Amino acid sequence: MFSVATVFIRKNIPLLFFSLVLMALFSVYWSTVVSITRTWWRSETFAHGIIIIPIVLFLIWQKREELVRVPIQFNFWGLIGLLGALFGWFLASLADALSPQQFSLVAMIVSIVLTIFGSKVSRTLFFPLAYLFFAVPFGEFLIPPMMDFTAAFTVAAVKMVGVPVYLEGRYLYLPTGNWHVAEACSGVRYLIASLALGSLYAYLSYQSFYRRFIFIALSALIPVLANGIRAFGIVMIGHLSDMKLATGIDHIIYGWIFFGVVISIMFWVGSFWYEPKVQNTSKQTKLSRRYVGAVSSKVALASVSSGIVLLLFIPVWLLNALESELPQAARISLPQQSHQWQLLLEKDQHWQPVFHDADAQVQQIYRKNNRDVSIYIALYLQQQQGKEMINVTNRVYQDGSYWKRLNDSFFTLSISDKDYPIHQVILKSRTDEKRVIWYWYSIDGYLTTDPILAKLYEVWVLLQGKQKASAVIAIATNYQADQNQAIAVLKQFLTETHDDLSNSIVQPTP
Repeated sequence: MFSVATVFIRKNIPLLFFSLVLMALFSVYWSTVVSITRTWWRSETFAHGIIIIPIVLFLIWQKREELVRVPIQFNFWGLIGLLGALFGWFLASLADALSPQQFSLVAMIVSIVLTIFGSKVSRTLFFPLAYLFFAVPFGEFLIPPMMDFTAAFTVAAVKMVGVPVYLEGRYLYLPTGNWHVAEACSGVRYLIASLALGSLYAYLSYQSFYRRFIFIALSALIPVLANGIRAFGIVMIGHLSDMKLATGIDHIIYGWIFFGVVISIMFWVGSFWYEPKVQNTSKQTKLSRRYVGAVSSKVALASVSSGIVLLLFIPVWLLNALESELPQAARISLPQQSHQWQLLLEKDQHWQPVFHDADAQVQQIYRKNNRDVSIYIALYLQQQQGKEMINVTNRVYQDGSYWKRLNDSFFTLSISDKDYPIHQVILKSRTDEKRVIWYWYSIDGYLTTDPILAKLYEVWVLLQGKQKASAVIAIATNYQADQNQAIAVLKQFLTETHDDLSNSIVQPTP
């Protein structure tokens, strides 16, 4: 019978081929690798990603004795998965969608493991390979809804204890002081950290699927509720101390201490259902006699590995072939007058949307019958990471600086047999000035308010061989008391000027 050491040496051959393919993968998709690691370092929310790789390696090391008894036979289904991951990365790159690119990269690694080592090894390493997806920085889209939940939960809890509180958007007003539910208070970092830790705990502590599933589900539910309780506790500490406590750095410290206590209690309660792993030595002996040393031939491994490396270059080659040349100029030309709406020379000093590195942008004011409508257009023709229309750092208002958000909603406005999807945002300024903003995205004539659909439209335009011209169009007007009157003004403006707005975006011919 072969010793474990002997079998390990023989199985180093596929491991060598895997290492070479992995090096090629990281070389070809180095920019995606860098985007993941850079996010780990600069974002506290995703700092846990730094330890995911060591955890995965440790989990694989725990399986070392079991792995030497498992046959290694390459699996062509892994190539199907690899092709799907490569295609996903290609589409995500066309749309400049970073998270899908990163998920596709991890999916490539998993598919390569299945291809080179086979299905039996992949099943043995199922959890470590699945856990690798936690390395991808993902979850920022949850920040706004979790901020809203935290604000609503806190207000409901404060009212339950008899303290008067008024909620305006994400701002809480108490007799002793005011509070703002910021992005750091959303609880997303607690949720992601809890899911990563809870999944690992469930895998190491339980054997049955149901216990693992229940514990992981609780790992997602408990931090959301706990964050609401944390926010309520901080508000009450500030209120009872006359705003002397929990208003500075201690605010963050209390939050992490509370989170640590909650996670510790969750793990302690979960330990009562601990399931030790049962070793089946007879089955291991049978497997070792039948499969020990079973490895794909060197020629087959070399051929499959070479084929994988060649496949890795296809998406990059296609991407370079489809990318159009950088346009020399982009222009937005607003008419001086449109249906008696007169273009003014001054700009709106209080409203400053932020869309980084647009190829062209314009911000002006139109006036008719003493009513002003501000308009903002940002145009993108050649997009890449850091220079894209759909980005978490781009927004039509700067929350917390001069304006604060009260609420937002979505609806569709039909004008001349054309539907305009509208994202409506209600703002309030430091000086109690109120404003209604309507905005939407336009991609080669496609209109949407959904960032994901906007990305998909950009991919569709590129696949048709067209210039990927994308624009965000926003109009806004102020009001004092009657919000409906401001909405009527915006509706009138868009109804009368929609043709001129569409024609104002002048795209250069490639």
